[in-house]
Amino acid sequence: MPPLDPPTSTDTSSATLAFDPVASNEALTRMGELAAELARAHQGLPPTLPKGAAGRGFAAYEKALGEVYAGLHERTAAAFDVLSRGVTAALQQVEELRATDEAHAASTRAIWGRS
Repeated sequence: MPPLDPPTSTDTSSATLAFDPVASNEALTRMGELAAELARAHQGLPPTLPKGAAGRGFAAYEKALGEVYAGLHERTAAAFDVLSRGVTAALQQVEELRATDEAHAASTRAIWGRS
């Protein structure tokens, strides 16, 4: 879809909006698929810190670092979930916009006597 040109005046009487529901749906679907794929890969690789990795005498730091890694892993998983829900909501909105556009087009055709 070509980018929209920025408005050159405040007159909106001739403003247009390009909306391609098929392209929007395809892009959002691909985004959702990619997010799901990355989320699965993320869940399959939980953080690990081998015992003794921090060295002798640093067990407390090692434990704290392990907790940080686990928390980061959980927050990243939550971010993937938020992304997934956002894509689902966007897909629903695209469908609503498509249906509304179609209904308005049908009404306009009926007014002008075109099918």
